[in-house]
Amino acid sequence: WATRARFAFTAWVALSIFVGVAMVPYFASGPRLFDGNYASAEFASVRANVALKALPRGCYTYSNLPNALYPALGSHWSPARTAMESNQTVDDVARLTRQLGSSTGPRRCLVWIDLPPVYGNLLTLKQLRQHFDLHTVSRGGDVTVYEFSGSK
Repeated sequence: WATRARFAFTAWVALSIFVGVAMVPYFASGPRLFDGNYASAEFASVRANVALKALPRGCYTYSNLPNALYPALGSHWSPARTAMESNQTVDDVARLTRQLGSSTGPRRCLVWIDLPPVYGNLLTLKQLRQHFDLHTVSRGGDVTVYEFSGSK
C-alpha cells in the first residue's frame, strides 16, 4: 500500500504541475471564462457606450448591472424584489414610488444593460414597466438609458 500511495501522490503532483504550467498561456490569452466578467472587452464597450453620454446631469442612477458601469459611472442596483435568496422583505418598489412622488430630490434614471448575468432578485425591465413610467432617454447597442417619469 505504501508504494501505491507514493505512486498516486507523485502522479497527482506531476499532473497538477503539468496542468498548472499548461494553463499559464491559456489564462494569458484572456479567455471568456464566465458571463459577467466586467473586465472583458464587452463591458469595456458598455462603459464607453454613447447612450451613457445622454444621461441627464445629476440623475440618481440605477442599473441592472451597476458593477459593469464602474468606474465610468457610479450607479446603484435597480429595484429588487423579495426572492428565494432571502425571505427578508424588499421594499424597493414602494420606496422608489415614494421618492418619485416627492417634489424634492434628484431625478431618477435607469441604465439597462442587455447582457448576462441576469440576477434573479432584480425586477426585469418588463416588471419595472408595470410599476413605473419609463421614458427612453437614449439607446446604443446593449445599453438603454431611461428616466423614471412617475409610478403607475
